[in-house]
Amino acid sequence: MNPRGHVCGAAKLASTAVTCISAIVLLLSACTTPVSPQSPEGAHRFQYNSRLFTMELKNIEVFDDSVKVTLMYTNRQDRPAGGQIAAPPKTLSSDAAYIVDDKGKRYRWTGKSFSNRQFAPQVPEEISINFAKVQSGATSVSLVVNWAVGTQHTTVTFRGIALPPVASSTGFRYVQQ
Repeated sequence: MNPRGHVCGAAKLASTAVTCISAIVLLLSACTTPVSPQSPEGAHRFQYNSRLFTMELKNIEVFDDSVKVTLMYTNRQDRPAGGQIAAPPKTLSSDAAYIVDDKGKRYRWTGKSFSNRQFAPQVPEEISINFAKVQSGATSVSLVVNWAVGTQHTTVTFRGIALPPVASSTGFRYVQQ
């Protein structure tokens, strides 16, 4: 240290080296922290947010004859608002909602748990959409829902949703959450 109190020469170099090494160790420890699928960091969250509504995947169930996708829907407005599955203008109604498996096959929607109605403001509600059966061997699907709130159409897409493994004897697949 010189008479003015400044660190110079080898002492300054050593101080800088210690600071750099500390930063590198901190960075590496953050990079090597194991993340399991059960931890919040490892879980893939499927959520769509807009100023009008929020839609989040709650779970997916695969049965012998259908696939059921359950979503949490929240009207984000300050008043009741309609929400519905609706094909975009100038398209077929089968384009309103569908899933596509990881082999490229598309499945149309076959039913839903809600009617075209008004959703209360700021209240999360569970809704579900049913789809035709997925072919054997499929391990994931992508969900496409064309959603209308009033005259505004939005396409909600969740890609790479893992399908639950097949139960041994029944063919029923357990819930994937």
